[in-house]
Amino acid sequence: MMFVINLFALGNFAALLMMRCLDPALPQIAEEFSVDIHKVASLTTAFALPYALIQPTLGAAGDLFGKARIIIGCLVILVLSCIAGALATSFELLFAARIAMGATAGGVFPLTLAMIGDLVPIEDRQAAVGRLLSASMTGTLMGSAISGVIADFMGWRAALFVFAALIATATGIMIVVLRKVPVGTGGATNLKGLLSGYRAIFANVHSWIVYPAVFLEGLCVLGLFSFVAIILAQTGESRASIAGLIIAAFSLGGFIYSISVRAILSRIRVNSLMLWGGLIAAGALAIAALGVAWPW
Repeated sequence: MMFVINLFALGNFAALLMMRCLDPALPQIAEEFSVDIHKVASLTTAFALPYALIQPTLGAAGDLFGKARIIIGCLVILVLSCIAGALATSFELLFAARIAMGATAGGVFPLTLAMIGDLVPIEDRQAAVGRLLSASMTGTLMGSAISGVIADFMGWRAALFVFAALIATATGIMIVVLRKVPVGTGGATNLKGLLSGYRAIFANVHSWIVYPAVFLEGLCVLGLFSFVAIILAQTGESRASIAGLIIAAFSLGGFIYSISVRAILSRIRVNSLMLWGGLIAAGALAIAALGVAWPW
Protein backbone atom coordinates (compact mmCIF):
# COMPACT_ATOMS: atom_id res chain seq x y z
CA MET A 1 0.00 0.00 0.00
CA MET A 2 2.90 2.37 0.67
CA PHE A 3 3.79 1.99 -3.02
CA VAL A 4 0.41 3.50 -3.93
CA ILE A 5 0.97 6.36 -1.49
CA ASN A 6 4.37 7.03 -3.05
CA LEU A 7 2.71 7.06 -6.46
CA PHE A 8 0.20 9.68 -5.41
CA ALA A 9 2.96 11.65 -3.72
CA LEU A 10 4.64 11.72 -7.14
CA GLY A 11 1.49 13.17 -8.69
CA ASN A 12 1.23 15.75 -5.93
CA PHE A 13 4.88 16.70 -6.40
CA ALA A 14 4.26 17.22 -10.12
CA ALA A 15 1.16 19.36 -9.55
CA LEU A 16 2.84 21.58 -6.96
CA LEU A 17 5.67 22.38 -9.38
CA MET A 18 3.26 24.87 -10.93
CA MET A 19 2.32 26.79 -7.80
CA ARG A 20 5.25 29.27 -7.80
CA CYS A 21 6.68 28.62 -11.25
CA LEU A 22 5.91 32.09 -12.67
CA ASP A 23 6.57 34.17 -9.55
CA PRO A 24 10.32 34.59 -10.19
CA ALA A 25 9.69 35.70 -13.79
CA LEU A 26 6.96 38.31 -13.24
CA PRO A 27 9.20 41.23 -14.34
CA GLN A 28 10.00 39.34 -17.57
CA ILE A 29 6.31 38.77 -18.26
CA ALA A 30 5.48 42.42 -17.55
CA GLU A 31 8.13 43.54 -20.03
CA GLU A 32 7.11 41.10 -22.77
CA PHE A 33 3.40 41.95 -22.65
CA SER A 34 3.95 45.65 -21.79
CA VAL A 35 1.79 45.31 -18.70
CA ASP A 36 2.20 47.15 -15.39
CA ILE A 37 4.29 45.06 -13.01
CA HIS A 38 1.67 45.27 -10.25
CA LYS A 39 -1.00 43.97 -12.62
CA VAL A 40 1.25 41.05 -13.54
CA ALA A 41 1.40 40.12 -9.85
CA SER A 42 -2.27 39.11 -10.21
CA LEU A 43 -1.04 35.97 -11.98
CA THR A 44 -0.30 34.59 -8.52
CA THR A 45 -3.89 35.23 -7.44
CA ALA A 46 -5.12 33.71 -10.71
CA PHE A 47 -3.55 30.44 -9.58
CA ALA A 48 -4.06 30.61 -5.81
CA LEU A 49 -7.75 31.60 -5.67
CA PRO A 50 -9.05 28.81 -7.96
CA TYR A 51 -6.63 26.43 -6.21
CA ALA A 52 -8.37 27.18 -2.92
CA LEU A 53 -11.97 27.48 -4.07
CA ILE A 54 -12.03 24.32 -6.22
CA GLN A 55 -10.97 21.98 -3.41
CA PRO A 56 -14.38 21.44 -1.78
CA THR A 57 -15.94 20.79 -5.20
CA LEU A 58 -13.30 18.35 -6.42
CA GLY A 59 -13.17 16.70 -3.02
CA ALA A 60 -16.88 15.94 -3.34
CA ALA A 61 -16.38 14.79 -6.94
CA GLY A 62 -13.69 12.38 -5.72
CA ASP A 63 -16.13 10.83 -3.27
CA LEU A 64 -18.75 10.45 -6.00
CA PHE A 65 -16.66 9.34 -8.97
CA GLY A 66 -13.41 8.02 -7.52
CA LYS A 67 -10.47 9.94 -6.12
CA ALA A 68 -7.84 8.32 -8.36
CA ARG A 69 -9.91 9.10 -11.45
CA ILE A 70 -10.30 12.78 -10.54
CA ILE A 71 -6.59 13.11 -9.69
CA ILE A 72 -5.58 11.72 -13.09
CA GLY A 73 -8.08 14.00 -14.85
CA CYS A 74 -6.76 17.04 -13.00
CA LEU A 75 -3.17 16.23 -13.95
CA VAL A 76 -4.05 15.77 -17.63
CA ILE A 77 -5.84 19.14 -17.76
CA LEU A 78 -2.94 20.70 -15.85
CA VAL A 79 -0.53 19.60 -18.58
CA LEU A 80 -2.75 21.11 -21.27
CA SER A 81 -3.12 24.40 -19.38
CA CYS A 82 0.68 24.60 -18.94
CA ILE A 83 1.14 24.26 -22.69
CA ALA A 84 -1.59 26.84 -23.30
CA GLY A 85 0.18 29.25 -20.94
CA ALA A 86 3.51 28.72 -22.68
CA LEU A 87 1.89 29.51 -26.04
CA ALA A 88 -0.13 32.52 -24.78
CA THR A 89 0.04 35.52 -27.11
CA SER A 90 -1.41 38.00 -24.59
CA PHE A 91 -1.47 38.62 -20.88
CA GLU A 92 -5.19 37.82 -20.81
CA LEU A 93 -4.63 34.36 -22.30
CA LEU A 94 -1.83 33.66 -19.84
CA PHE A 95 -4.11 34.80 -17.01
CA ALA A 96 -6.83 32.38 -18.17
CA ALA A 97 -4.31 29.54 -18.44
CA ARG A 98 -3.10 30.31 -14.93
CA ILE A 99 -6.67 30.04 -13.62
CA ALA A 100 -6.95 26.59 -15.23
CA MET A 101 -3.64 25.56 -13.68
CA GLY A 102 -4.81 26.59 -10.21
CA ALA A 103 -8.19 24.91 -10.52
CA THR A 104 -6.72 21.58 -11.63
CA ALA A 105 -3.71 21.59 -9.29
CA GLY A 106 -6.12 22.34 -6.44
CA GLY A 107 -7.79 18.96 -6.83
CA VAL A 108 -4.64 16.89 -6.39
CA PHE A 109 -3.48 17.58 -2.82
CA PRO A 110 -6.81 17.23 -0.94
CA LEU A 111 -7.70 14.07 -2.86
CA THR A 112 -4.34 12.44 -2.21
CA LEU A 113 -4.68 13.39 1.45
CA ALA A 114 -8.16 11.83 1.50
CA MET A 115 -6.81 8.66 -0.13
CA ILE A 116 -4.29 8.33 2.68
CA GLY A 117 -7.22 8.36 5.09
CA ASP A 118 -8.95 5.67 3.03
CA LEU A 119 -5.99 3.37 2.47
CA VAL A 120 -3.58 3.72 5.39
CA PRO A 121 -4.24 2.36 8.90
CA ILE A 122 -4.35 5.00 11.61
CA GLU A 123 -1.07 3.85 13.17
CA ASP A 124 0.80 4.40 9.87
CA ARG A 125 -1.06 7.51 8.75
CA GLN A 126 1.34 10.07 10.26
CA ALA A 127 4.27 8.69 8.27
CA ALA A 128 2.21 8.63 5.08
CA VAL A 129 1.02 12.22 5.55
CA GLY A 130 4.61 13.28 6.24
CA ARG A 131 5.69 11.69 2.97
CA LEU A 132 2.94 13.52 1.10
CA LEU A 133 3.88 16.85 2.69
CA SER A 134 7.53 16.26 1.82
CA ALA A 135 6.58 15.67 -1.82
CA SER A 136 4.40 18.79 -1.83
CA MET A 137 7.04 21.05 -0.34
CA THR A 138 9.71 19.63 -2.61
CA GLY A 139 7.53 20.30 -5.65
CA THR A 140 6.92 23.89 -4.59
CA LEU A 141 10.59 24.38 -3.76
CA MET A 142 11.85 22.98 -7.06
CA GLY A 143 9.14 24.74 -9.05
CA SER A 144 10.27 28.23 -8.10
CA ALA A 145 13.99 27.47 -8.01
CA ILE A 146 14.13 25.65 -11.35
CA SER A 147 11.79 28.06 -13.13
CA GLY A 148 13.94 31.01 -12.04
CA VAL A 149 17.06 29.44 -13.53
CA ILE A 150 15.28 28.44 -16.75
CA ALA A 151 13.75 31.92 -17.09
CA ASP A 152 17.19 33.54 -16.84
CA PHE A 153 18.61 31.38 -19.63
CA MET A 154 15.66 30.53 -21.89
CA GLY A 155 12.71 32.63 -20.77
CA TRP A 156 9.56 31.96 -18.76
CA ARG A 157 7.83 30.11 -21.62
CA ALA A 158 10.54 27.45 -21.59
CA ALA A 159 9.90 26.88 -17.87
CA LEU A 160 6.24 26.12 -18.56
CA PHE A 161 7.15 23.69 -21.36
CA VAL A 162 9.64 21.89 -19.10
CA PHE A 163 7.11 21.56 -16.29
CA ALA A 164 4.41 20.38 -18.70
CA ALA A 165 6.76 17.58 -19.78
CA LEU A 166 7.54 16.63 -16.16
CA ILE A 167 3.87 16.55 -15.15
CA ALA A 168 2.97 14.55 -18.27
CA THR A 169 5.65 11.98 -17.39
CA ALA A 170 4.38 11.63 -13.81
CA THR A 171 0.79 11.34 -15.07
CA GLY A 172 1.75 8.66 -17.57
CA ILE A 173 3.46 6.63 -14.84
CA MET A 174 0.39 6.91 -12.62
CA ILE A 175 -2.00 5.85 -15.40
CA VAL A 176 0.06 2.77 -16.27
CA VAL A 177 0.63 1.64 -12.70
CA LEU A 178 -2.84 2.35 -11.30
CA ARG A 179 -4.42 0.04 -13.87
CA LYS A 180 -2.97 -2.84 -11.88
CA VAL A 181 -3.66 -1.46 -8.42
CA PRO A 182 -7.14 -1.53 -6.77
CA VAL A 183 -7.63 1.95 -5.26
CA GLY A 184 -11.39 2.25 -5.41
CA THR A 185 -13.65 3.83 -8.01
CA GLY A 186 -15.94 5.98 -5.91
CA GLY A 187 -19.66 5.70 -5.41
CA ALA A 188 -19.28 5.22 -1.66
CA THR A 189 -21.38 8.27 -0.91
CA ASN A 190 -24.01 10.53 -2.45
CA LEU A 191 -24.84 14.21 -2.63
CA LYS A 192 -27.09 14.06 0.43
CA GLY A 193 -24.30 12.48 2.44
CA LEU A 194 -21.82 15.13 1.29
CA LEU A 195 -24.10 17.99 2.32
CA SER A 196 -24.63 16.34 5.68
CA GLY A 197 -20.86 16.12 6.13
CA TYR A 198 -20.38 19.82 5.39
CA ARG A 199 -23.16 20.72 7.83
CA ALA A 200 -21.41 18.68 10.52
CA ILE A 201 -18.14 20.49 9.87
CA PHE A 202 -19.62 23.96 10.19
CA ALA A 203 -21.70 22.96 13.20
CA ASN A 204 -18.41 22.63 15.07
CA VAL A 205 -17.68 26.02 16.65
CA HIS A 206 -13.93 25.48 16.25
CA SER A 207 -14.27 25.53 12.46
CA TRP A 208 -15.32 29.19 12.65
CA ILE A 209 -12.01 29.91 14.38
CA VAL A 210 -9.70 27.66 12.39
CA TYR A 211 -10.79 28.60 8.87
CA PRO A 212 -10.56 32.40 9.32
CA ALA A 213 -7.19 31.98 11.08
CA VAL A 214 -5.79 29.91 8.22
CA PHE A 215 -7.19 32.46 5.74
CA LEU A 216 -5.38 35.30 7.51
CA GLU A 217 -2.20 33.25 7.72
CA GLY A 218 -2.27 32.63 3.98
CA LEU A 219 -3.01 36.31 3.31
CA CYS A 220 -0.02 37.49 5.35
CA VAL A 221 2.54 34.81 4.52
CA LEU A 222 1.74 33.51 1.06
CA GLY A 223 0.66 36.92 -0.25
CA LEU A 224 4.26 38.12 -0.15
CA PHE A 225 5.51 35.70 -2.81
CA SER A 226 3.99 37.46 -5.80
CA PHE A 227 5.96 40.61 -4.91
CA VAL A 228 9.36 39.04 -4.25
CA ALA A 229 10.63 39.46 -7.82
CA ILE A 230 9.15 42.97 -7.98
CA ILE A 231 10.82 44.06 -4.72
CA LEU A 232 14.14 42.63 -5.88
CA ALA A 233 13.87 44.41 -9.23
CA GLN A 234 13.31 47.70 -7.43
CA THR A 235 16.56 47.15 -5.52
CA GLY A 236 18.49 46.40 -8.73
CA GLU A 237 18.44 42.58 -8.53
CA SER A 238 16.75 41.48 -11.76
CA ARG A 239 17.79 37.82 -11.89
CA ALA A 240 14.80 35.48 -11.84
CA SER A 241 17.02 32.76 -10.36
CA ILE A 242 17.54 34.84 -7.19
CA ALA A 243 13.80 35.45 -6.85
CA GLY A 244 13.22 31.74 -7.33
CA LEU A 245 15.80 30.93 -4.68
CA ILE A 246 14.14 33.22 -2.13
CA ILE A 247 10.66 31.82 -2.84
CA ALA A 248 12.05 28.27 -2.67
CA ALA A 249 13.51 29.01 0.78
CA PHE A 250 9.96 29.08 2.19
CA SER A 251 9.29 25.60 0.81
CA LEU A 252 12.64 24.41 2.14
CA GLY A 253 11.55 25.47 5.60
CA GLY A 254 8.29 23.60 5.14
CA PHE A 255 10.16 20.50 3.97
CA ILE A 256 12.41 20.59 7.04
CA TYR A 257 9.32 20.89 9.22
CA SER A 258 7.54 18.00 7.52
CA ILE A 259 10.39 15.57 8.16
CA SER A 260 10.94 16.71 11.74
CA VAL A 261 7.38 17.31 12.95
CA ARG A 262 7.17 14.02 14.84
CA ALA A 263 10.33 14.79 16.83
CA ILE A 264 9.18 18.38 17.43
CA LEU A 265 5.77 17.30 18.74
CA SER A 266 7.44 14.90 21.18
CA ARG A 267 8.95 17.96 22.88
CA ILE A 268 6.46 20.77 22.26
CA ARG A 269 2.67 20.76 22.59
CA VAL A 270 0.66 21.52 19.45
CA ASN A 271 -0.73 24.82 20.79
CA SER A 272 2.74 26.01 21.80
CA LEU A 273 4.09 25.00 18.40
CA MET A 274 1.45 27.09 16.62
CA LEU A 275 2.11 30.06 18.92
CA TRP A 276 5.88 30.02 18.38
CA GLY A 277 5.44 29.39 14.66
CA GLY A 278 3.23 32.47 14.36
CA LEU A 279 5.65 34.66 16.33
CA ILE A 280 8.65 33.54 14.28
CA ALA A 281 6.75 34.09 11.01
CA ALA A 282 5.78 37.59 12.16
CA GLY A 283 9.40 38.36 12.99
CA ALA A 284 10.53 37.13 9.58
CA LEU A 285 7.98 39.36 7.84
CA ALA A 286 9.22 42.32 9.88
CA ILE A 287 12.79 41.64 8.73
CA ALA A 288 11.62 41.48 5.10
CA ALA A 289 9.86 44.84 5.53
CA LEU A 290 13.11 46.51 6.55
CA GLY A 291 14.43 46.22 3.00
CA VAL A 292 17.60 44.35 3.95
CA ALA A 293 19.90 42.68 1.40
CA TRP A 294 18.34 39.67 -0.31
CA PRO A 295 20.39 36.97 1.49
CA TRP A 296 18.71 38.09 4.73
